[in-house]
Amino acid sequence: MPADQRANEQAQGATQKFSHELSQAEFQRACRELGHALARQNHQIFVASDSPSTIDYHIVQGALEALKEAALERPPILVVRSQARRSSKDDRDCSAIFAPELVAYPGMFELLPPLAARDWKDVHDDIAARADKVMVLGGGASAYRIAVKALGEGRPIVPVGVFGGAGRGVLQMLEKIADQRNFPKYEYRRVLAGGQWGLEQLNTSLYSLGVKQDPKDRHKIFIYQLPSQRLKYQLWLDLCGALPFVFHGGYLP
Repeated sequence: MPADQRANEQAQGATQKFSHELSQAEFQRACRELGHALARQNHQIFVASDSPSTIDYHIVQGALEALKEAALERPPILVVRSQARRSSKDDRDCSAIFAPELVAYPGMFELLPPLAARDWKDVHDDIAARADKVMVLGGGASAYRIAVKALGEGRPIVPVGVFGGAGRGVLQMLEKIADQRNFPKYEYRRVLAGGQWGLEQLNTSLYSLGVKQDPKDRHKIFIYQLPSQRLKYQLWLDLCGALPFVFHGGYLP
């Protein structure tokens, strides 16, 4: 994406009002299903807050369920601590997030070097720079900004529009971009823009991330790899922490 187009899209995201759809319970279920599926596939997810009002918390709960079903090859949860507030309703900072869970489930978490950042914008930018792919669910201006920034830097993004918010806004923005190498193909985008979350949307999200193969594509290509050579991604699922119907602008309103 050219720099001037990226700047225009970021400006649009900063002023656009995003509305959220479906229920909070449905959103939490989607987060848990994604966390569970990604952990089972031995991929890694960045989390930066343990407040129940953030996406991170529900992603982690889903990932922990995977531990009950099979041994995991490596910790699926990458914990990024910082000086930022845990959420708009919690004045504590994120310098000790997931402390009980790290003790209870040591094989599930990898504690990364802490950040000195106090502003969520700086935390998000740091995580996005380290992630291989970025997923956007719901969210507001901050999530939109991160998606545009990642796309402009050539990093693949997967926006989910089912829950409205920035996810839907990013999907609409992608219709104007000809180079589709770093975002889902048209038929996947149609599913991710649908009005409900179900197995089709979950699988399409995983197909788009490249962590699960679409059965319709299996006859088109064959690649042989030894198990130790499998390509694995670190994924940051970015809502910027906000649950739909709770916040509109990420971790901080």
